[in-house]
Amino acid sequence: MADLVRVALDGYGGDRGLATTTAGALLALADDMSLEVMLVGDGQPESSGQPRLHPVPSAGALPDGGHPAHLLRAEPDLSVGLAAQLVQRHQADAFVSAGHTGATMIAARWAFGTFPEVNRIPAGTTLPLPMTNPPLLLDMGANARVRGTDLAVFAALGVAYMQAVRNIPRPRVALLCNGVEEGKGTPEIADARARLQDSGLNFVGYVEPVDIPADRADVLVAEGFVGNLMIKWMEGLATLIGSLTDQLPEAAASRMRGFLRPMQDITRSLDPLLLLGVRAVAVPGHGRSEPQDIARLIRHAAQAVRGHLVDHISESLGQLSPREV
Repeated sequence: MADLVRVALDGYGGDRGLATTTAGALLALADDMSLEVMLVGDGQPESSGQPRLHPVPSAGALPDGGHPAHLLRAEPDLSVGLAAQLVQRHQADAFVSAGHTGATMIAARWAFGTFPEVNRIPAGTTLPLPMTNPPLLLDMGANARVRGTDLAVFAALGVAYMQAVRNIPRPRVALLCNGVEEGKGTPEIADARARLQDSGLNFVGYVEPVDIPADRADVLVAEGFVGNLMIKWMEGLATLIGSLTDQLPEAAASRMRGFLRPMQDITRSLDPLLLLGVRAVAVPGHGRSEPQDIARLIRHAAQAVRGHLVDHISESLGQLSPREV
């Protein structure tokens, strides 16, 4: 049996309210007998009588308008803040919210803190490519411009993710670049290359986007500006190709649409995002999440806890030489 994991879920997180998050929690609980969910919302018992769903009363949902930091400072027990506090108090193992992303990040930073090496928290996801081992890309856009130091830290965070979630013992790390020669790239990319070459990570050098399907790396690192452009280009290209499938025989068109569908909305396609760099497992979700999306966030959080994500982050950051951070 899997290790018992207790997830603190922001019941009011998301556009569809408490009924949707409750339904998502019940789906996740039905799939995993070693899972418990603390549903932070109105505190009312759920009608199904699921014994592993624990309602927790909060001060309510994050109000619309106003800066999340100001709102959470004025009322720390809003559902998103209280869910994070439950992890801080060791009453839960992971924090999940499909609410305001900024509020989720603030609640996680305040409750857990970040590793000292982490200056920026990247957004990352597994690219939904038809590959046996699709790579993780980070940053997808959370940090448009970063230093070489930050890119080296992103690499370490990506390695920890792949070890904990994808069970790859020694992930290969590459920097996305406009060429593979050592002189290519911006000064920040060149700086990151030098830092990663001196590290204990399995750094394989530069990778051009055209070579991503050739399985050259498990972790792809880029500044957010580049990563976001690449994601949007992939989504646009997948949509364009999808519009041409009507010209194919129906069986072939159906298979092609199946390949393309995840690429048309990459942020919802495969792995949910994790807030990499905070000292606990924190999983933000999209506001328009349906019950099955909420369940996926919870499962992903449990997987990260069971894979000892935070321990892997500490170990990976320790493989960066002192001058790098």
